Amino acid sequence: MRGGTTTAIEQDGALSSGSGPTSTSRGARISQLVASLKTSATNAQRPLLELLGEKTMTPAAITTFWISNQMLIVNASIELVRALELQHGSSIAEIHEEQILTMDNFNVERTDLISGVDAEADANVQTWSVGKIGANAVWKMGITGVNVTVATIDTGVRVSHEALRDNYRGDYGWFDPESQSGVPYDLSGHGTHERILLPRVKLVSLRPIRAMPHRLEGQTSRL
Repeated sequence: MRGGTTTAIEQDGALSSGSGPTSTSRGARISQLVASLKTSATNAQRPLLELLGEKTMTPAAITTFWISNQMLIVNASIELVRALELQHGSSIAEIHEEQILTMDNFNVERTDLISGVDAEADANVQTWSVGKIGANAVWKMGITGVNVTVATIDTGVRVSHEALRDNYRGDYGWFDPESQSGVPYDLSGHGTHERILLPRVKLVSLRPIRAMPHRLEGQTSRL
């Protein structure tokens, strides 16, 4: 839908650090932002849900996402897609087919994949990968990543790992849309492995999101 998350945040101002009632506490600002996003999504999606009801779409075939202001319609016919475009095209940002993203099995025993990773390595040490993505040029500008919060989307993460445990944000720092677990975990090992490879990991804060379950498949709508 048009007018998604960014628009709602800008209009709401719930994350503003200025004075006023929205700056009373982090929890209050988050609650205000969540309420604003839900209201925005509800208002934007209502006309489409009415049309889907007229097309006898069952509620089980429709999933709405208030964070991103998106909708997932299972087994939508080409006629339904055309009707959505014809009647509500101006309010729809895009329509695309749901895809299942897969990942090869990850062998957690292959410790050679992370050998040589030094979390305390000096920020000026140049590696092939650093130069490849142009990070060295950013360092020259004085931007080294110190105190940066990194959010990752993967199979989860084992935050008890020695390279990660001191950086986990704790509250508001983990999201599991599948199992709704309040405690970070990683059944595959892939997510943990990728987090360890973050440069200067001791200087960043970690916010893991588990988007791919143990079968190593993830829906684009979840992302």
